[in-house]
Amino acid sequence: MWARFRDRETGGELVHLNTHLDHVITQAKVKGAQLIADHLRQFHLLHLPALVTGDFNSVAGDSSAYTVLVEEFGLQDTWREAAARTTPGWGTFPHFGEVEVSDFRIDWILASPGLEVLEAAINAERPGGVFPSDHLPVQASVRLPLTES
Repeated sequence: MWARFRDRETGGELVHLNTHLDHVITQAKVKGAQLIADHLRQFHLLHLPALVTGDFNSVAGDSSAYTVLVEEFGLQDTWREAAARTTPGWGTFPHFGEVEVSDFRIDWILASPGLEVLEAAINAERPGGVFPSDHLPVQASVRLPLTES
């Protein structure tokens, strides 16, 4: 699923694509990542920055899907590139259990080059003492590049 946004004040535009990759088959994850990259190429031709969010069901930095989107296609991992991290590096899939610092980060926010990543966080809040999901929400603050008038 994707959407194209325009800032009413600056006129700057941004594409946001959200995904949920297969949780079992590695080849399906790779093909899904390749489809995302192919789709984003269309927006790259229009000079539109993009954010890609989702449950990638793949460990960031240690999976084929990550290789396709970050190392080959060139998206930024906002957790790694953020000027500031405002939370510990929790694993994003505690499955309603205890939250632990871990490299098991399967939910990501990726940003196209040119987007400035100001902050990143992994939200472990439990409203009313209950997790809203079996995954922890990931968050990033980014700044669009200035557009030329």
